[in-house]
Amino acid sequence: MDTSYSSGRSQSPTGTVFLPPPIMWNSLYKQAEMEVQFLREEKKTCTEKEAHMLELRGKDRTIRNQKKEMDRLQVCLWEEEKKKRDGGTEKDEMIEQLQSETDHLRALLKDERRRRRVERGIMKEWKAEILRLREAESHREAERQREAERSSETERSREAERATEWENQRKMQEVNRLKQLLELLMVDLQLAHVRHVIVIIKRQCIFTRLKMNGSSMLTQC
Repeated sequence: MDTSYSSGRSQSPTGTVFLPPPIMWNSLYKQAEMEVQFLREEKKTCTEKEAHMLELRGKDRTIRNQKKEMDRLQVCLWEEEKKKRDGGTEKDEMIEQLQSETDHLRALLKDERRRRRVERGIMKEWKAEILRLREAESHREAERQREAERSSETERSREAERATEWENQRKMQEVNRLKQLLELLMVDLQLAHVRHVIVIIKRQCIFTRLKMNGSSMLTQC
């Protein structure tokens, strides 16, 4: 028969063995009596002395089994206490390990923060450099725009000067053409005047000739 089962001991889910309560000892004794009763019934043919001896042997065997169970339970209790003590040591070691890991992580975090501060400083320097370069580029772009505007203004001035010069040349050509026309007109006027004077002279000559012819005719008469 399984004594570990018949002893009525309980075991926790974590493997911890607990001693049976006092009420369980009664069941153990009853179990022993049942075993003795079984032997007694089995040995009905034996004499009363033999039966008594068998009964005593059965009780002795039951007591020995109970003693073994108690010793086993005591060993289990000692092992459990040792596990608890070792567990406390293991817990302390785990706590120390966790503390060491925490310190290591804190050191890593500190290094990371220091590195981040350095990176932020570098980023600030880069940002300032980028802003400076952008400002210089904007100044250069503004200067290029002003230069382009000056070039455009100069080109427009040159175009305006060329247009003005061309307009002046056109006007001078028009004036010269008008002068030539005026000169031709003056020549025509002079020719007309000369023709008119010639006509007047011719008329005067004719009139004088006629007058002289008339006087001579009167004289002849």
